[in-house]
Amino acid sequence: MILHAVLMAALAAQASFPPVVTIRRERVPGVTELSTGVAISDRHVAALSAFAGPDSPPFVEYGGELYEPDTVHICPDLGIAILSFRDDIFDEFSRPGSRVPGTGEVLNLVGQGISGLISISARVERHYDDGALLLSAPRMEGLMGACAFDSSGVLVGLVTGVVTYESRSITASAIDYLAVIPTQMWYIWADLAMQGSPRNDIPFGITATSCSAGADTGRPAGVLVVAVDTGSMADECGLRPGDVITRVDTVRTYHPESVRGLLMQSADSLEAEVWSRGSSRRVSLPPIR
Repeated sequence: MILHAVLMAALAAQASFPPVVTIRRERVPGVTELSTGVAISDRHVAALSAFAGPDSPPFVEYGGELYEPDTVHICPDLGIAILSFRDDIFDEFSRPGSRVPGTGEVLNLVGQGISGLISISARVERHYDDGALLLSAPRMEGLMGACAFDSSGVLVGLVTGVVTYESRSITASAIDYLAVIPTQMWYIWADLAMQGSPRNDIPFGITATSCSAGADTGRPAGVLVVAVDTGSMADECGLRPGDVITRVDTVRTYHPESVRGLLMQSADSLEAEVWSRGSSRRVSLPPIR
């Protein structure tokens, strides 16, 4: 397995991955940090926010040229950055979407090696309650921030780190377990960032955070409402502290940014599934306009 992984990486260094780009940053004078990004439109790149600033400006290497983004949108809650360019640059790109890879599905990871881009196969081991994925892959440097594609070449997520995981089904010592934030969790926010409006000044009226499932309480993973402003839109539609928003329209929600993004994109009210104290109810949420 190790030899196979090395051969794959060696071949990948000579291969072409059109949607994947190299991000360069000089965080320390004279030392250039290389990381991976993915073109999601002809003038936008998605990457982990840790690789995109704000301490030093990122430059995207594409077609033998270096491009500095005009704007960098960062979502701290999701750990994702969208680099925006004024001009059309990228000939090929992969738009993030809502499809979540299934357990057992084999994905292709493309990351940044020392001598160029590397590619390796990975298997989806499980889905976490907070929406993240766990992948197993042959151990290899350069997979932090790697782009995950399905068998059709569609972008499905970004690798956020290596995690500790005990599995009875995999015993090879040369295996790493990788956490992936799937595009399903951030494509809505990315759409807003590409439109130039990831935020607006209209308050919805809640303080919220992501929450994982609670085994003792039966609470599902979702968006936990911590506080509701009196008289706000959230208050008027019936949201209360302790509510967990698990779904808006047809989208499973894990982060407040997803809820807000859906309401910003919609022209009409959306039906949300809300859990509270052991039972679920449906709440109509007004658009944020």
